[in-house]
Amino acid sequence: MERMTNEESTAFDAPKTADALRDGVDERAVRAQSDPQVLDDLISDYRPFILASASRVCGRPVDPDNDDEYSTAMLAFYEAVRGYAPSRGAFLSFARSVIRTRLIDGFRKAGRRPPTLSLDDDGEDEEDYRSDPTYAAASEIFERETQVRERRDEIARFSDELAAWGFTFRDLADASPKAAKTKAACGAVVGEMMRDGDLRDAFLRSRQLPLAALCLRSGVPRKIAERHRRFIVAAILALDGDYPYMAEHLRWMRKRD
Repeated sequence: MERMTNEESTAFDAPKTADALRDGVDERAVRAQSDPQVLDDLISDYRPFILASASRVCGRPVDPDNDDEYSTAMLAFYEAVRGYAPSRGAFLSFARSVIRTRLIDGFRKAGRRPPTLSLDDDGEDEEDYRSDPTYAAASEIFERETQVRERRDEIARFSDELAAWGFTFRDLADASPKAAKTKAACGAVVGEMMRDGDLRDAFLRSRQLPLAALCLRSGVPRKIAERHRRFIVAAILALDGDYPYMAEHLRWMRKRD
């Protein structure tokens, strides 16, 4: 398998920007933890380093446009920034270790044998990295921030869908049931809809909520369902669509299925 030589890899290990020459990378990594612009600049400046590190682990040139390993290495570099502390030594050595560990983890999860690594990768960095508390802390931070971004994106998408149905989150808050008995009644109406695929498809096509049929099946008074119509519609959209976080908030309705 084709390898990158040490000279080729080293050529990518440091950026050639004037800013990077003025400001040490260890210091920049620390600043990047609290300054998004510094983080963006650091990742941009060190893309060649990330690519070289991934190529070294893979034992072949990695294509940034087509290889998943490059995306894994980019995320690992971000994780390294979040978990770096000067006590760990040089940031680039730490980042290279995180990239190496994440790529090897990816190979193992995919049932693939990790490529043979170059002689200067003796495996000690991986064990040092895993045994340090920073590993768990960095992973936790990364997962939490990923969930925050996913939740934010999901809320934006759901807000757009609600707008297409003619109401907003504020309207939804006003229409949400407060009492446990009323919540149970709304859940029963939604449950009937979720159990009947044909009825649900007709509702999504016509955008007309068949409250008469749903109330008859569920035994819920029509007056209650009418009062919380928007909540019922939103719950159906959340449970039927690609909104896992929204659906999680409605898991109490699932128990009725």
